[in-house]
Amino acid sequence: MSFSYVIDPTRSLGAAALTNRVDASAFVKAARSLYLDEDWEPGMKALWDLRFVDELVVSPADVPDMVEAVHSLRDRLGDGRAAFVAPHEPVHSISRLLLLQTHTPRRKQRVFRQLDDALEWLDVALPDDHQPQSSSH
Repeated sequence: MSFSYVIDPTRSLGAAALTNRVDASAFVKAARSLYLDEDWEPGMKALWDLRFVDELVVSPADVPDMVEAVHSLRDRLGDGRAAFVAPHEPVHSISRLLLLQTHTPRRKQRVFRQLDDALEWLDVALPDDHQPQSSSH
């Protein structure tokens, strides 16, 4: 998995991009990297770009650990919204199932097929030159 993210306090947004093959532990690591970053503020919006994920590998045995990881971050998440952009199957359907399992009452989460729809729902406009910065995580 390749992972990069950027946090933009002026837009109250954290944007992350994942590529290639992503398994449960890699996704949890990416979530922790974004949400535990010193620039992340609880209540910020999150944009998860999964458009270039070739394979999302999550087994039923992985789900409890993922739920636990998300719940352990709930104070860092705060209120707000998280949009996941996954245009292709089966990544889109798996993402929707995972959001159902990891739902937190204070945070709204949705999966979109199109980046523009996700940005509209988040009420965010990204600059034309937006490129997430690489993370060593």
